[in-house]
Amino acid sequence: MLNYMLNYMLNYMLNYISKFNDLSNTKGYKILFFLIGGGVFTLSYLVQIAKDKPCNSLLGEIIRSLHHLCIYFVYYGFLAPISILWATTTILFITLLSWTSTTNTCFLTIFENNLCKLNKNRIFYDLSYHLSRKIDNFMVYNRIKIYSVVCILIFLRLYEYYVPGKHKKVQIHGHRGSRGDFPENTLYAFKNAIENNVDFIELDLQITKDDEIIIYHDKNINTKICNGVSKPIKSLLLKEIKEYDCGSKKNINFPNQQTIPGEKIPTFIELINLIQTDYKYKKIMMNIEIKTEKSLDTDNEVYHFSNTLVKLLHKYNITNDVIVQSFDVRALKYIKEIDSTIKTAYVIEDQLPNIDTLINTSKNLGVKIISPDYKLIDKKIVKKLQENGFEVLPWTINDTKALKQNIEYGVDGIITDYPVQFMNYR
Repeated sequence: MLNYMLNYMLNYMLNYISKFNDLSNTKGYKILFFLIGGGVFTLSYLVQIAKDKPCNSLLGEIIRSLHHLCIYFVYYGFLAPISILWATTTILFITLLSWTSTTNTCFLTIFENNLCKLNKNRIFYDLSYHLSRKIDNFMVYNRIKIYSVVCILIFLRLYEYYVPGKHKKVQIHGHRGSRGDFPENTLYAFKNAIENNVDFIELDLQITKDDEIIIYHDKNINTKICNGVSKPIKSLLLKEIKEYDCGSKKNINFPNQQTIPGEKIPTFIELINLIQTDYKYKKIMMNIEIKTEKSLDTDNEVYHFSNTLVKLLHKYNITNDVIVQSFDVRALKYIKEIDSTIKTAYVIEDQLPNIDTLINTSKNLGVKIISPDYKLIDKKIVKKLQENGFEVLPWTINDTKALKQNIEYGVDGIITDYPVQFMNYR
């Protein structure tokens, strides 16, 4: 019972630490961390220049300024972006070593006093001393104890992020945005997923008669979810596509879905512009599917679609922020021919090929991810695919029982219509 409670508490804590690690890696958080750090460092240094004796040694002045910079990373280093936490942790450990080996004095204070020819017993005062002497005194006399505890938090952050296989985080891909909650493949559904920090937004791409890439799943306008007449997407101009209202009708398969009257079919460029303006400080990853079919699209049409898409990815500098997936092996082949650096995923439904055949086909296509219907896989298959260098990304998982089972299989991610709920469950 005690072991169960301890494991539960540890997993509960690691879950929140994982969320914080993810937040700390966003552009906005990084900018804020260094902006505040730069401000505190500058203000602290200027206060010492105004209050303390000047240093006639250039090296001493450098040591003094470095000391102020280190203070920020010592006090707030445990909040650093996870990608640089090892660096701030190194500073903290060196500082702890200094405090414990010199009777609670800092190495840099000793160097500065010697270089600036100051009294060897002189105390270094940072910004906190001038803001609140009571707090500063408390920190000085208790800092070894305080930062010994902080080191535990740092260890848990590093453990959660760097130790492979100890706390593997299954990626959540929001299927068609978050269609369990809002109309599929609409900007509103994507906003919902993005604002709830879903790992990937998954979307479908079609190309119109006038070569505009739009976000839509079906080859024809689906009148069960859109108002208007059903016509093939590739026979319509973009201005005709924009006449459809795809937010007023509720998808009967999702009883809790909220309608958003007036929502139009978005272009891929509109989504990119939304991300690069409203969410420019967040790292938004997209799993984009080329919706072509052997029976409906010629080889030339598939190549043209693939080439048009790659040009867009380069134009907006997002080749590293996307996975391009497809059921159509021609699309996967053409994407790799046009730009071999783009990460691709092979989507499979109905029947899983012989495992060795699947591995050989996938290697020949150059894909990094195999994305089967979740009902087609088991633990043995997942292990075999991963041993051959593939990530496994099953679709479309909408109940927690199937999610738990696939986590036990060891999958790398899952695609779901309920990404927000599954992020919380994870």
